[in-house]
Amino acid sequence: MAHSYVQIHDSEEQAFRDFAESFREGAVLLVDTYDTIRGIKTAARVARTFREQTDVEIRGIRIDSGDLVELSRFARSHFEHEDVDFLKIFVSGDLDEYRIADLLERGAEIDGVGIGTRYGAARHAPAIEIVYKIVEYGGQGQAKASPGKHTRPGRKTIRRVTNDGCYAGDTISPFYPTPDDLFQPFASAEPMAEVQKRLAAQLAALPPGVKTIRNPQDYPVEFFM
Repeated sequence: MAHSYVQIHDSEEQAFRDFAESFREGAVLLVDTYDTIRGIKTAARVARTFREQTDVEIRGIRIDSGDLVELSRFARSHFEHEDVDFLKIFVSGDLDEYRIADLLERGAEIDGVGIGTRYGAARHAPAIEIVYKIVEYGGQGQAKASPGKHTRPGRKTIRRVTNDGCYAGDTISPFYPTPDDLFQPFASAEPMAEVQKRLAAQLAALPPGVKTIRNPQDYPVEFFM
């Protein structure tokens, strides 16, 4: 289940119901798109109603952000109180063997974990965290409110400020197409040689302090939303 799936529904509860209808006993509901405590409570309510209506027990929930120990403890207690203790508790979010061991030592109430980036990429050769997140659907702005993963709704225009041929920073504002917007439509893919040439020029224009391996400076990005 993806956060974007939840966001394109009229409500989190409706998203959970539709997902349960599709995946039934295999359904694992992602509860931290907005408010995780509320999501856990909504998942319990949907699971109980779905069992009453179909006699099917959905599999569980997944928590992808926040304090996984405290949230999992709350979920376990709430599920027992609401008579849906058949729900399993899965957690994810940049997990590896060290973080999993720490979660268990701290008493996390978890039944399973999801490992993605740190399974597929060695951390001494770090992966770039690029994640698809929906910001607009059907003309309506969409946003996540997960701790540390919140997003700003709506399409955006990005402009790059230069100073004596060197990049000074980027500005991000509500979408208004202009010739200097970094996001430009295209009809077909560019030749690789053109992509390489542009990349080399852009890297050369970055401030030296941004490109240092140790203790690099932050590249300025301002939001006007």
